[in-house]
Amino acid sequence: MICPRCKTELKRTERTDRTCSSCKRPFALEPKENPLQLHDVRVHRLAGRLGAEGRHTYTVPQLWYAAARGRIPAVDHDYEGCLPVAFGMLTVAVLITGAATDFGSDAFVIALLIALALLVLAVISVVTGRRKARRWGRVEVPMQLHDFRGTELVRWQQVYGALPAGCVDETRVAPTPVRAPALALLCPDRAVLACLAANGVQERHRMALAARLDEVPQDVPVLVLHDAGADGLALFAAARAALGERAQGVGLLPRSVMHRDRARAVLLRTRPLRAAELAAQIQALRTSPARLTEAEVAWVADGWWSPVAAVPPAKLLAAVDRAAGRAAERAAEAADPARREARQLGFLTWPEAA
Repeated sequence: MICPRCKTELKRTERTDRTCSSCKRPFALEPKENPLQLHDVRVHRLAGRLGAEGRHTYTVPQLWYAAARGRIPAVDHDYEGCLPVAFGMLTVAVLITGAATDFGSDAFVIALLIALALLVLAVISVVTGRRKARRWGRVEVPMQLHDFRGTELVRWQQVYGALPAGCVDETRVAPTPVRAPALALLCPDRAVLACLAANGVQERHRMALAARLDEVPQDVPVLVLHDAGADGLALFAAARAALGERAQGVGLLPRSVMHRDRARAVLLRTRPLRAAELAAQIQALRTSPARLTEAEVAWVADGWWSPVAAVPPAKLLAAVDRAAGRAAERAAEAADPARREARQLGFLTWPEAA
């Protein structure tokens, strides 16, 4: 790794006790000691990207997801390398047996047959295990959020005195009440709400932020910001059922993430439901107001999902700003019949002059 202080490239033996052997100054993170392979230079780089070099504020979970990008193991990761290891061990055992006896002896032949039988059993076990993992296995971030927050970021603050530049603790950022809001945004992820609040979305759009459906103010458009997954789509369906057309979906859809490279997207998986529950889930997905394709239904039903908190703050804020602008325009048209009629006739659709 590279020392974040003096930029010297350090071998493992040159950075013991998390101290650079060149400049003698401490650093926070040792990549060999955490499953996300975090080191100080990488975190500084992630902070710059998430914060758009000081223009945006982001939260701890957003940093956690960014750090996990490209580090999330495949669903059958536990079985990778099993066969080569088994083959190598059995080969060594056979060679040792052959060296201890005559290679043509009965003992060697018996050892060889046993090794072949064990290799066949290993192949069957690995193939069966991989199939089971692909059918039922979970895919999770290899470091839990509470460990990331309580270990890596605590160490970071001990060394640097504060969280990475632009990062805020979402548990200490609460959306402010908005008097006479023009619209509302519903999102159960408090890290996302904290990001929106910290970046001035409420003030720009007179927007109330809500984590639950019963917190949404009456008689205003409601933007439903949700994950790409079963729970997120269920939230949108519940909001549409309760609020009607006031609820407008602006969340992640499966089609926007399901085909992306795992190195570029945060694709997670819960254990798929059993047959009886799965049938009900598939029916709910097919009738979702999100209008999913059959491929999307199959992807979600297989347990896959992607969190909206993993969307980079700049993209998240831009999407919310666009959705808020469209909602305000629709509300203005609804309140002005003449404007609505002009829109239907084709007026107000030309681009504005530069």
